[in-house]
Amino acid sequence: MITSTQKQKEIEELLESAKSLQNEVNEITAKALEISDKFQQIGDNISQVFDSVGSIVSNKSVGKLATSIIKKSKYKEFSKAGGELINASTELAGTLISGIGDLLNVAISKYGQWKANKKREKSLKELLPKKQELAKAKKDKIQELLPKITNNKNKLLEFCKNEVKVEIDSCLLDRYEYIKGSAKDIFIAYHNMNFTEKLCNFMIEEFSFWLKGEHESNLKTPTLRNTLNEDIRILFQESNFPQTALNFSYLKSISIGSLLLLNDNDLKKPALQNKEIIKFLEEFGNLRYSSLINPFFKNKKQLDSFYENYLKENVVVNKIITFRKKKLKRKFIWAFVLIIIIVIAFLLLT
Repeated sequence: MITSTQKQKEIEELLESAKSLQNEVNEITAKALEISDKFQQIGDNISQVFDSVGSIVSNKSVGKLATSIIKKSKYKEFSKAGGELINASTELAGTLISGIGDLLNVAISKYGQWKANKKREKSLKELLPKKQELAKAKKDKIQELLPKITNNKNKLLEFCKNEVKVEIDSCLLDRYEYIKGSAKDIFIAYHNMNFTEKLCNFMIEEFSFWLKGEHESNLKTPTLRNTLNEDIRILFQESNFPQTALNFSYLKSISIGSLLLLNDNDLKKPALQNKEIIKFLEEFGNLRYSSLINPFFKNKKQLDSFYENYLKENVVVNKIITFRKKKLKRKFIWAFVLIIIIVIAFLLLT
């Protein structure tokens, strides 16, 4: 029988191990960013996600990688050259007379593109030895780290499944604020490990191609956003998320995972990619509206309390409520207009 203290210690060790493994992978990734277009895409993707969902990765290893992305890598400058030349050519061609100008515009643009391509080809030749040097030095290391990362990820997932299933009595939902942190930390650690595993598999394939004299493999670059959406689906499946909101006012308990998906500032937005969650929120919005116009609504207090504490800022719920209010307002206006017409018609006939 594992005690809560032993469980806590094992979780702490897993989180520490995850952090250490990520740091090792991120050091190699940061070096690859300097010499590879595809790794630059990964860096840009992490930056974009870091900007939009920053606290998911803040103080985590992926967050540190995001802040260490090399903005002035030679490769990035080379990749921009073609576009700059074409833009300059287009501006020049715009000053020429129509007809001949259009012809010259195409010619100058093609010349600009050709020149950019030549510059890029030369750059690639210069970069290949650096790519091969990095691959020789780090491919074996990544292959050594990968099984450890996979093992860490799987253990974190098992802990995550157990944590997010924990049910909270609907009368004691204030406990959620005190216990959600552990579940979220484990989920985010699992998410980061899942992305790190994908990154390692990508690196091994990419490094293999570099060593064969190729500049890149055919693999698509892993993205943090797609990985997050994938992990949100797992969180949804493991959380015993309510199948419908129609009986919500009778719900006796709700899982921590469900509350994270509905209320957590970092997870509620990506959770809207899930159709089942959208359906639940729309149904809840209709229930909330019904409770507003009906003072005798069944379990009104419980429903209103849940809205105020967890869904007050939810865009889907509030959109439904606003729509229903406007619809009711229009009905009142048309009813009033109809009454006026009837009254006028009655007065004219008498």
